[in-house]
Amino acid sequence: MDKVGTDEKKLCISKAIYLPNPVKSQNDKKEYRVLQLPNGMRVLLISDPNITGEEDSEDGGEEEEVDEECEEEEEEEEGSESETDEESEMDPDSTESNGVDSGLTRKSKQIKEGERMAAAALCVNIGSFSDPSDLPGLAHFLEHMVFMGSSKYPEENAFDEFLKTYGGGSNASTDYETTTFEFEIHQRYFHQALEIFAEFFASPLLLPNSMKREKEAIDSEFQMALPSDSCRKQQLFASLAKDGHPMANFTWGNSSTLNLAGDPDGTELNRRLRLFWQEHYTADRMTLVLQSKHELNQLEEWAVSIFQGIPSTNSQPACPPNFKDLGFPFDTPRFKRVLKVVPVKDVHQVCLSWALPSQLENYRIKPLGYLSWLIGHEGRGSLLAYLRRKVWALDLASGNDESGSDHNSTYALFSINISLTERGMAEIEQVIAAVFQYIYMLSNQGPEERIWREIQTIEDLSFRYVEDSPPVENVETLSEHMHKYAPIDYITGDALIFDYKSDVISECMNALRMDNVNIMILSKDFENADICCDIEPWFQTRYEAKDIPDDWKQIWSRALEGELPFAIPEPNPFLASDFSLYEPSSVAASISVPTKIHCTEEGFSLWYRPDSKFRIPKAVLNFYLVTPLSTDCARNAVLLEILAKILKHQLMEKVYDALVAQLELAIHHYDRGLVIKVSGFNHKLHLLISAIVEQFVRFEQDVVDEVFEALREQQEKAYKNFCIKPSKLITDARLTLLHTSHWSVLEKSEEVKDLTLDDLKLFSTRLKASFNLECLVQGNYSNEQASEVALSFKRNLQANGRLSDGALSPIRICQVPLGNKCCRLASFHPTDSNSVVVNYYQVGPTNMHQTAIIEIIVNLMEEPVFDILRTREQLGYNVYATLRNTFGVLGFSVTVDFQADKFSASHVDARIEAFLNQFNLNLEAMSETELQTRVQSLIKLKQVPDVSLDEEVSRNWNEILNEEYLFDRLQQEVH
Repeated sequence: MDKVGTDEKKLCISKAIYLPNPVKSQNDKKEYRVLQLPNGMRVLLISDPNITGEEDSEDGGEEEEVDEECEEEEEEEEGSESETDEESEMDPDSTESNGVDSGLTRKSKQIKEGERMAAAALCVNIGSFSDPSDLPGLAHFLEHMVFMGSSKYPEENAFDEFLKTYGGGSNASTDYETTTFEFEIHQRYFHQALEIFAEFFASPLLLPNSMKREKEAIDSEFQMALPSDSCRKQQLFASLAKDGHPMANFTWGNSSTLNLAGDPDGTELNRRLRLFWQEHYTADRMTLVLQSKHELNQLEEWAVSIFQGIPSTNSQPACPPNFKDLGFPFDTPRFKRVLKVVPVKDVHQVCLSWALPSQLENYRIKPLGYLSWLIGHEGRGSLLAYLRRKVWALDLASGNDESGSDHNSTYALFSINISLTERGMAEIEQVIAAVFQYIYMLSNQGPEERIWREIQTIEDLSFRYVEDSPPVENVETLSEHMHKYAPIDYITGDALIFDYKSDVISECMNALRMDNVNIMILSKDFENADICCDIEPWFQTRYEAKDIPDDWKQIWSRALEGELPFAIPEPNPFLASDFSLYEPSSVAASISVPTKIHCTEEGFSLWYRPDSKFRIPKAVLNFYLVTPLSTDCARNAVLLEILAKILKHQLMEKVYDALVAQLELAIHHYDRGLVIKVSGFNHKLHLLISAIVEQFVRFEQDVVDEVFEALREQQEKAYKNFCIKPSKLITDARLTLLHTSHWSVLEKSEEVKDLTLDDLKLFSTRLKASFNLECLVQGNYSNEQASEVALSFKRNLQANGRLSDGALSPIRICQVPLGNKCCRLASFHPTDSNSVVVNYYQVGPTNMHQTAIIEIIVNLMEEPVFDILRTREQLGYNVYATLRNTFGVLGFSVTVDFQADKFSASHVDARIEAFLNQFNLNLEAMSETELQTRVQSLIKLKQVPDVSLDEEVSRNWNEILNEEYLFDRLQQEVH
């Protein structure tokens, strides 16, 4: 770790106070400076010397304003990996992006040395905890309103248009005690964007007309969250807090809570909104992070000159609201109960939660991280390994996610979430008994310094070789860290553990008791039972709350008396110790794309590229087992998905130590077969690959009927849950209509019902008997090492066969007939008003020229489609245009998520068509200068370099998966 040195050339242009600079990773080449402006705002400046490109002036083109999208917390529940890969383009929850129908992403990838984006984030130390009791959601509402024009830059969507014109975008989010705003843009226009950005906090307009529209946006956002089990669960949990504590509040806001009685025209709401802004949006409660290629002195000059005009409070420094004085929120009888909850999705889950004192001040110790590491372990002797052997559970997650709902100044939540099988649901009290047995073992043994040191070593290695994150993500994270940590720990505060204090760990460990636990059980079994008659008022969640049964407590107490079937983890054999870097030849280093290594092995292709850019001791190895089996019929497609799940299930106990040691493993189905991906420190990667191959060889021997049936049931539920979300269902429908061998979720949901273990064994045997293998190896491997590891993978699978010529049918995409064709699908969730319209326009077989034209059109469309259909007409919360490349067939779409109780699908469709007609007229009237501005912006966007090895590999791997192999695609598109 390096402590950033003091720059002797600091500008003496103000009375800014210089604070200690943060400790950074030795692999981090960026330069940092921390200062406090005269108005009390704390600023972190980041200069990235790795950013290359022409020296630009800071002058730019246009004006004002920002797009705000508050995040929906959509929990991925059991079965998430089964969701069709193809819909990842529009579903951020999807576990894999396979590029089948890739959307135009905001951050295109590298073609050669280009420029990263410049980015800024401002975090206000105020959030939903500060909502007035009679105006729930006011903090969230203000987050939306701040960017709707300022005194100096009054146009509503001008900032959003400015950002989109120059390759950027923006976002914002409201948490319990903070509100964060961030944006990114090309380097040349960073200064101008900062000037507009700062004015939103210095003098936002907060106009009544904008207010009316954004209330609708807030309401649409809330309506979209209604079917989310994670949001419903969070609000139900909040209702357990004591009366009068802000934790018990409704923080989303909606059209009801933001309408004051006796205020029909919104005058009083506008007054209250302005008062809230004046009281809380003061500079001394703000942190600012700027990151760009510019030198620190230049960034400091901008920060001081642009942001010192934001007003501060009269006292210095401002004291943020103190919620600790309100007391502990969950020290109530209604918390220490068992709740049975009816979920939206078909799941069986149990969640055990303990509310502990806030641990924010213990960030250098991270006691909850220690507990989470042990309780969430999946290796031999772990709690989950035991539950899996009993076929009671499939997955377990424990700990604290550091969000405001889990950890704030008033409390820290520690939770154990378990995804149950049918058998586990029937034995729920025994499952919980096992949890208390494991906690009892930990308490008896007490904290172990060996375990703590191993965790520290792993975190140190991860931090030492950390790869850059995209600038906009980096500034967002750091702006929030600045409210939590001392300046020296801004970067390391959440990444490292520093101090071993067994008493602090023991205090948290001993707090996980039977007498202070909250138990929440989610199951569709409760839906038709004569229980769950209580209704949570905001999300209308049905539940039942009762005291924990005495017989359960007796079972748990007796379980502590016997021999415990657990053990703490052994020393980790996968920890890397050799971090030497392979030095590629000058010829190999000069090649910027993967090359195909010649091999005489039939049915085998190996693509390889050494790492000459990031220079870290890591590698990524991707294997694609290509087979026609999965496209033969829907039944085989289901079997492939279940095979991937069971193989990973079989592996976890054996290889979980590898995942702990910062190696990564992904196994999932793809259109033509099975994908296995491993990555991480290359020193021990071969051990992980060997374990995967060994288990795959033994797959048929080791799979048992109980596990098969549990995962078959999980897959059946996953298909059902998939259909609940309109955006997922409509994507699946579109691909089913276009792609001749895409099996719909509805088809697969029928096939999964009567599958047997013998079906799976036969399928696995057939798959391994004959497949082609496509491999990509990138990173800290030599040519010879790459060949050796890839060939051994194929040979050790005992795969002697290859696919015969013609075994793989060509992928075919249907031509959409001329005219308007409509496919309407009824919702699978009849009480949910959330709906979606996707208008897809097919262009035809793609080529570089056509792709460039459509991409420019979509780029030009992005801002006005949002401004008109979302901001002005308020059709829905999510409105966007997307480029579609479906296996070489080009098209684009316009998507609007809306509520059926506000608009009809026909109305939304008509408004999309009206927009496109007007857009076409505007396009014809566009000047050549404006067009060339957008063209150059798109070119720069495509020249943004990859920020990590994983990002580069992902781009190259998609070319292989899609069988196009245009590794220099972006360069070709530019030229």
